[in-house]
Amino acid sequence: MSTFDEIKEILRESLFPSDGQCVLCKRLLIFERSPFCFYCMGKVHWIGESVCEKCGKEEIYGHTRLCLDCNYNIHNYHQGIALFTYTREGKKIIQDIKFQGNKKLGRDLGDKLGQKIKTKNWDEIHMILPVPLHPNRERERGFNQSWEIARGITKSISSPLVNNLLIRVRDTPHQTDLTKRERERNIKNAFSVKDQQLVVGKTILLVDDVYTTGSTINECGKVLMDGGAEKVYFAVLAIGQR
Repeated sequence: MSTFDEIKEILRESLFPSDGQCVLCKRLLIFERSPFCFYCMGKVHWIGESVCEKCGKEEIYGHTRLCLDCNYNIHNYHQGIALFTYTREGKKIIQDIKFQGNKKLGRDLGDKLGQKIKTKNWDEIHMILPVPLHPNRERERGFNQSWEIARGITKSISSPLVNNLLIRVRDTPHQTDLTKRERERNIKNAFSVKDQQLVVGKTILLVDDVYTTGSTINECGKVLMDGGAEKVYFAVLAIGQR
């Protein structure tokens, strides 16, 4: 982001604060100390304690500690967490960040995500990497939502936030209407590590906005592990249910 864009954002937030209204219903926030009114806070499907111990999805298959997907598929990460499920309200939150340019909401929820990470018994995280957008997509949107979420995480996690180490080398089509297999083919070979020496032996936290089929996180994890990373965790705001 340019200095001019940063000044514009500061002025906009000063005159029309994005946290002055509930993100979901647009009611004025008076006593609430969150982006949501009390009513909408209860409508968001926040992730509870009973989750898949691999991907963090709120689904357990049979007598295992894993969801159906993690029971039958190998993933290129050690463990992951999410704040809420990608259902109706969750989708509205993500859309507000990505398509309405609500970067502050991304950072605020990233802070909550960082607090949740601190409760996990994870190895020391050496660096935080936001899942990158292709330069064409980032120019079109004006920012990378994963970067803003990762900035929020650094309020709770002291690990360095590193930009342009994991890069997107292929501008892939949107994945919204694709099946799991189509997404895997679509995202294959879309990422690269700019300097592999920087990831060798490191424990890395990947940050993205949404985990649905896991194709994007898996492909990023593969590239990092192939580059010599010791362990890859991930943190997302929203996660699918199945």
